[in-house]
Parts: sequence; C-alpha cells; structure tokens
Amino acid sequence: MASRIKIQIKDGLKYSPRIRSLRCKIANFKERLPPKDDPQTIARSIHRLSTAARNAVKHEQMIKVENRIKQRVELLEGRIFDWREFETQSADTCINSCVIIKPYLGPKEKGVLLISFDYQWAKLMQHYHGEQMDKLAERYDIVICTVWAEPHCVMNFVLPQQWKNNRIFATISDPEDEKVIPRFSDKYVVAPVLCSNWVNPSWYTPIPYEKKDIDFFMLANFGEYKRHWELFKAMRRMPKDLKIVLIGTHNGNRDDQTILAEAKAFGISPDRIDLRRSPPHDEVRDCLVRSKCSLIFSLREGSCMAIVESMFAGTPVGMFDNAKVGSRKFINDQTGKFLTHKKLHVQLMEFLKNSPNYTPRKWVEDNKIDCYGSSATLNEVIKKKCLADGDEWTQDTFPHHWSPHPELPEAGNYEKLKADYDYIEQELKIDLNGYPPDKPKKK
Repeated sequence: MASRIKIQIKDGLKYSPRIRSLRCKIANFKERLPPKDDPQTIARSIHRLSTAARNAVKHEQMIKVENRIKQRVELLEGRIFDWREFETQSADTCINSCVIIKPYLGPKEKGVLLISFDYQWAKLMQHYHGEQMDKLAERYDIVICTVWAEPHCVMNFVLPQQWKNNRIFATISDPEDEKVIPRFSDKYVVAPVLCSNWVNPSWYTPIPYEKKDIDFFMLANFGEYKRHWELFKAMRRMPKDLKIVLIGTHNGNRDDQTILAEAKAFGISPDRIDLRRSPPHDEVRDCLVRSKCSLIFSLREGSCMAIVESMFAGTPVGMFDNAKVGSRKFINDQTGKFLTHKKLHVQLMEFLKNSPNYTPRKWVEDNKIDCYGSSATLNEVIKKKCLADGDEWTQDTFPHHWSPHPELPEAGNYEKLKADYDYIEQELKIDLNGYPPDKPKKK
C-alpha cells in the first residue's frame, strides 16, 4: 500500500502544471548572470535555464526564460567548454547515429548529413570543434533531429554558434516545435516531420484480426516517465485472463525487475504480464502485429516512435488525452483512442471491444506517415531553402529510415556516398562509425 501511494504521489507532483510552473519560477529567480570569462559556468547557467524552460507552463513564462538563455549564449561567444558535464555520452568520439543523405556535389551544392538524438551533436562539438567542424560545414548542410517534448537544451542553443554555416535544418518532436526552435537562432530551418515519421512500412505485415492473440501491448523502456504503473492500477479491476505483453529496455537504474516491483505494489502478480527485456527487433515487430491494442501511458516525452510503429502493424493506439507526446497528432477515429485517467479499466475494455473497427494501417499509408513520405517532405524543405539562398539543386536527398538509428533503406545508395564517408572519416578524421556497408552501427 505504501509503495503504491508513493508512486502515485511522486507522479502527481512531477506532472502537476502548478508545480512545474513553480519550479520554473524558482529556477529563473535563482539564476544569476555568470562571469564572462568562464565558458563552463556560462554553459552551466544555460543548462539550468533550459531545464526551467522545459517546466514552463505559460507561453510568456517560456519566452522570458528563453531570452535569458540567449543572453548567455551571446556571452559564450562561441567558446568551447566540456560537454561531458551536460551529456555523459558525449565522452564517446563516435557519432554513430547519423547518415549522409546527399553527396557533396560542389561549392554551390552541398551534401547533407543527418544526425539524430541531441547527444550526438554534443559529441560533434566536444571532439571536432574548430577546423574539423568548420571544414565539415563548408561542404555539408546538417539536419538535426530533436527528440524530447521541449527542445530546450544546451546543445540546441549553442550549436548555431559553433556551426559555421548559415543554416541548420531541424526536424521536430512536437508540432509546437515549429514555432519554438526558430526562436533559438535564425539559422534554424524547421521541417514539419516528427522523429516517429521514419518507420519503413515493409517492416510490418498486418494479420487478420482473428489471428491476433495479444490483448494489450506496451512497447516502452522501463523509465519512470513511461508510467507503467497506470496500467497496473487499471488491471486491478480488469479480467485476469487478458494477455498483456510489455517489452522494453533498461532506463537509468530502472530495469525489468523495477517494473515487476511496481506491478507487485499494485497487487498484480507476475503471471498476469508477459514482460520481456530487450528482445530482437523481429520479436518486437511480431508482437506489434499480433496485438489488438497498443498502449502508451507517458505524459511527456518526444514523438514516441512506438505509436507510428503500432499503426503500421495494424494495431490501434491508446494514449491519454493530456499527454504532451508529438505523435498524438496521429490519433483519430481510425487510428486509436484518447483515454482519461478516471475509470481507465472501463475505457480499456471498451477499447479492446472496439479494436476490430480501427484501420490504422490504411490511415498512415493514405497520409504518407512513413519514411518515404517523410523523406520527401524533408527534401522539399532543404531544397526550397538552398534555392532561396542562391545555391544549386540538381539531386534530391536519399530516403532514410530509423532502426533505431538512421539508415538508407536502399543499400545501393551507399555506393554513391562512399567518397563522402571517406572525406569525413579519413580526411577530417570525424568518426561516423565507418562506411556503413563495411561496418555495423554501434547500438
């Protein structure tokens, strides 16, 4: 009982708009202008204020914090600092989550390098600042993919100052990012595609509903923000013979045993859930196809690729109506159901009952919510900006998908990029984890 109450109180405090707003006000009030001669202290101040901005509830509150952040970015004057304090993974020199999507064709037609996940361009700035980055910027445009509910972080504010190129293309994790990211720097050009838009439809072959044997499926890492406990609370008042499968991977110090402990706190025995830790991709996709309903219970995160993956698998998605998750824009009468927190058990059983009536695969196909349609959208944004800047455009970018890192689905396109990988890795000495066909990506 005590564990159950503690979990719910902690969750309530974490997501309370009033508490979040108060955190923002306190952090903003406490922050003082750092000394101009200490770039590390300046970066530290940007980091703290970015956290405050992510807690902002009202637009005016967020703008106020953003203005203070930009004041510190100007104070930084492009000087370097140690990124490892803010992103531990930046200690690694290998930028392993990236793909070149267009070759360099000349001074008037740059190549395009796409880098996913914020910590990956922190690696770029940590290890390759100065001449290496400057030469990279001379020949390539960069596309960054922001991955969290709000894009406020040190990486996104500082990158425009260190990237010696007049434009940076950015994809989004939430529709609101289209307005937010350009406020960070006039270098940013936003493409209206989410991080969840890079699913390859060939990965999923939906099966007839009568062959589906999993009632509820949750594909979510074991982090606290995924809020598995809300499912366990609802299960207390749901039939015990339901087949419920949970698949995830560790997050920080939380693993599958953490999830089992939370289930126990809500009186759910281990035999009522099929919990799997880090199974192969093929097994995950098989479960998605076999599921009648897919559930996402996080209230704040990025775009959540599992939502679109579920839809391509022919499985409708249930998520809370107050969730700030980018892919909520894809939830409609054909693809899934918005849930409320009261009487969740009743809503889930209704969702299960009506699940044969949804047609998520048809909707995402009709609306081109896949890696090919999204690649075309990104290409048009890049092309339009390049032409507007007076550059040439004789070749489009190559389509790419994420699995989980960005890759080219057409293996033959890598041959057209070999000279680019050789230039970046052998001449600039920037580690992109090797020429892709020859060296598997680090996970």
